[in-house]
Amino acid sequence: MRERNAASSSMIELSLGSHSGSLWNLVWDTKVSPRVRVFIWQLCREALPTLENIDRRKRGIDVCCVMCGTQVESSKHTFLECSFARQIWALSCLLWPVVSTWNEEAAEWVFHLGQNVMS
Repeated sequence: MRERNAASSSMIELSLGSHSGSLWNLVWDTKVSPRVRVFIWQLCREALPTLENIDRRKRGIDVCCVMCGTQVESSKHTFLECSFARQIWALSCLLWPVVSTWNEEAAEWVFHLGQNVMS
């Protein structure tokens, strides 16, 4: 498990390049509840208990999104692709183009989201 986490951290650092340290500073130094920090950390590490992740450990469960029922419930789907999530984003006061994109790593998306919210 540690090897997988180390590899995941390395991939995040490679994808963010010089922003890697900034991302973790943003996550851990933000003045929010510790639970929110851990949630963001889990999102960046793709470790949220989505149905897709649960299925990796326990095969044979229905992995369809419980909100829309059209796609596999992954972090990307839950936050951006699900029609329910799209409605939430449309109602939010966050107006920036990153909402419609999700690059290879969730961490990069979180970094850009955090930069937008903080500025």
